[in-house]
Amino acid sequence: MVQLESLSRTILSDRDIRSKWLLGGLLLSLPFVNLLVFGYWLVYARRLLDRRSPQLPPWMHWEQILVDTLRMLGLYLAYALLPVLVCGAVSGLLAALFHLLWLDLLAWTVAWIPLMVAVALAPLTFLAATFAFVSTGGDWKVLLQPLDILSLIQRGWGQLVIPLLAFWGVAALGWPVAGFLIFLGFSILIPYAFSVFSQVSE
Repeated sequence: MVQLESLSRTILSDRDIRSKWLLGGLLLSLPFVNLLVFGYWLVYARRLLDRRSPQLPPWMHWEQILVDTLRMLGLYLAYALLPVLVCGAVSGLLAALFHLLWLDLLAWTVAWIPLMVAVALAPLTFLAATFAFVSTGGDWKVLLQPLDILSLIQRGWGQLVIPLLAFWGVAALGWPVAGFLIFLGFSILIPYAFSVFSQVSE
């Protein structure tokens, strides 16, 4: 099992990490252009499952990155955005119901728990879907297997929860430069999560 600390050291020891990080963080900070980072991460995911170095790949082969961006958007919509939207609708309905029952405190607190949980777990559901997609050679049947994706997360939950909390903590504390921190944090979370998913899938 890969240790998060040693993995981080390996990634950060890359002599080109600064340029890769700056370009990735800059792209992630720009509307619409930030979508290209999704394609870059899919290129990275394939390298990881090919048992190659966890260091970030160079920013090149832009045509491939663009095609992979479209693939990753499909996974993101199905396993990150859609659950957030559904849970947001559920939270909205619960809030309206509590208001009707004069339970305003619950309307402002308990009602929004489904949405908060969905947002918090979105990186893991997205990563698990990406792992399943890449490990099956790009089989889109993964879109029809939400229970398998959730099972993957459930089996690796004990090893994933602390890195997930750390990711959100860094993103929240570094909000003014969130694009750069999210890029670096997610680029470390990807190989770690893939290592966990590979272990629990055996």
